Amino acid sequence: MRNRWWKVISLLAVLSMLAAACGGDGDEPAETTQAPQTTAAAAAPAADDSMEEEPMEMEEEESMEMDEEEPMEEESMDSDLSHLTAPPDEPKGGVIRIGATPSYDDRLWSYAASIGMDERIGLDLEIIPFVSIPYTQLQTDEIDMLFSCQICYGTIIEEFPEYRNYLITNQYQGFVLIGRAGEAVVYEEALERLGDEEAAKAELAESFRGKKFVKTEGFPTTFERGLLENIGLEFEDVEFTYYPTMESMNFSYLNGEADYYTGNLSAQARMLYSEELAGEYVVAAPLELFGASAILYSTEGVRADWLEENPETVLRSLAVWYRASRYLEEYPEIVGEYAGEEAKDQTGGTSLGAFVTSRIMTELNYFPLLEDAKDYMFTPGEITYFGNVVADSFESGREEGYIAEGVDWQDHEVQEVWFNRLLEREDLVAWINAPLGTGVGPGGDVPQG
Repeated sequence: MRNRWWKVISLLAVLSMLAAACGGDGDEPAETTQAPQTTAAAAAPAADDSMEEEPMEMEEEESMEMDEEEPMEEESMDSDLSHLTAPPDEPKGGVIRIGATPSYDDRLWSYAASIGMDERIGLDLEIIPFVSIPYTQLQTDEIDMLFSCQICYGTIIEEFPEYRNYLITNQYQGFVLIGRAGEAVVYEEALERLGDEEAAKAELAESFRGKKFVKTEGFPTTFERGLLENIGLEFEDVEFTYYPTMESMNFSYLNGEADYYTGNLSAQARMLYSEELAGEYVVAAPLELFGASAILYSTEGVRADWLEENPETVLRSLAVWYRASRYLEEYPEIVGEYAGEEAKDQTGGTSLGAFVTSRIMTELNYFPLLEDAKDYMFTPGEITYFGNVVADSFESGREEGYIAEGVDWQDHEVQEVWFNRLLEREDLVAWINAPLGTGVGPGGDVPQG
């Protein structure tokens, strides 16, 4: 397991210099906290049917000969993967309409499609851009999937009880508090000058009193509360200004309507690292001052009926995600360049380039590989266990009125169920771990070696 939690501290110092220079099963909620009690065959019957279809059309004698050549099947699994390319026999035929937002969290879907990964496994990823999270379009079946997080959907869940989070994409590790250069006290500078953590926290706290912080409506202030408490302030010591969308919040802050910002990673990256805003913003409070409250997972949200009707498509989509994560691990600047250009197209801004974007994705975010996800996110008792994170977030959401009493997170968080079902599928796990391609172009996922 590779916990990158605190690498961000040294990274922020590097990037600051750079800035200065250039700028499930919805009806089985109990399963969310334990592995499903099914066999691999029972977990995905559609898979077994589609996998066996071609061999069954062959003559009986030839089929028996093939059964004796298991090594040949294993070689195919690691090379041409022909046994997985037929689209699943499901209502949408393997098509997944993905509502993509201007964030780095779900960018691996479009990258996977760009190198032909979806086609190789019998899927068709249709990327549909949105400027904010399209919950309405998901509810009305205009899309099949969207970017979300384990608290983002709190305000819509009463009207949209069929909503499910089925995949944890990454852990967001970009929690920093941004202030305006020349106005904000910078904790790291205060610490260096005073030589004492408590004294530096006290100076930072005094600089916060009565100041304005921006916030998007519907998002709890759990993370900001953790920061304020850690430096000795009460929530009431500062003022929060709420905006209806993240876009309006970003625009307002850039136009001088508040003192401090934390939120969208693309916006933070633009403030800290882009050439156009070089030197205008600083990191007032780094990640470590937010404490345990800053553990947040990004997710992919779907409808319960889509999970039930498309089990094979669901499992193959998980396989695509975890294989794409390997490309980010092995070729970070290739993926970073693609993600940076695509984010630029959606936001109308300037690409931060391969170097900066790749480090935002690998250091300010943690995209676990398949072999790491079980220990990191799906092991009860670990501080990073997703169930603890969600339970704490829901508790805070209820306290702040974002989540109604009686809403149970276990009804909507089914990631563990589907992750364990993926692990039971040896064919898909082998496909995830097969040799990678070049990572560039429509055929970039054809295995090399």
